Amino acid sequence: MIKSDPLCFFAESETMNLSTFVKICSISNLSDARYCAGMGVDQLGFRLDPRDITSVSPELFLEIKNWVAGVKFVGEFGNLPSNEIAPIQQQLPLDLIEISTLDQVEPIGLMGKQVIFKLELTTDGDVGKLATTLSYLDELVEYVVLNCKNPDLYEMINKAVSFYQGRLKLLRGFDVTVETVNTINGYAGIELTSTEEQDPGLKEYGEIMDILEELEVD
Repeated sequence: MIKSDPLCFFAESETMNLSTFVKICSISNLSDARYCAGMGVDQLGFRLDPRDITSVSPELFLEIKNWVAGVKFVGEFGNLPSNEIAPIQQQLPLDLIEISTLDQVEPIGLMGKQVIFKLELTTDGDVGKLATTLSYLDELVEYVVLNCKNPDLYEMINKAVSFYQGRLKLLRGFDVTVETVNTINGYAGIELTSTEEQDPGLKEYGEIMDILEELEVD
């Protein structure tokens, strides 16, 4: 267990360097935010869809942000319509907006913030259309997170990514372990998922800690 002291956080000079780009999604507590920022991750994502019971409130987001520096803050909105995202992003100091619905990409792009698209690949057909989907997104978003829960598709996805020649930064959100994290050729980085806090200020970081330590560079 690692116990957090709310009056002590990583100073910028103490931030670690990582060998690849890292986004942490689903941050819901200060312990994770401070630990991951101190380890040198690039982006912290917060679920902000008010329909999602796992979302953080705007008040909690602001409280956490006030304690953390040196990272980009991502509002994760899933498939929430753009007209409902607009008032939330206007009241919160977000650096990026993440969505998962293709028809929302263009209106979200007009909000003046960098956009991340989270793409769930569930079938062979999804992977077969990956090149076309990335081509559409190429001029509209900055990052695409590729997610997949079917191990049978991993090799097919990685092969498709190896042929990609566009400007998008592709993040691998599947099959990221201590054993695989150094074999992500073709991707700009990875996405890891935060876990819940057991008690306020008390957190076991588990695999996230192992992976980030594996990525540490001198």
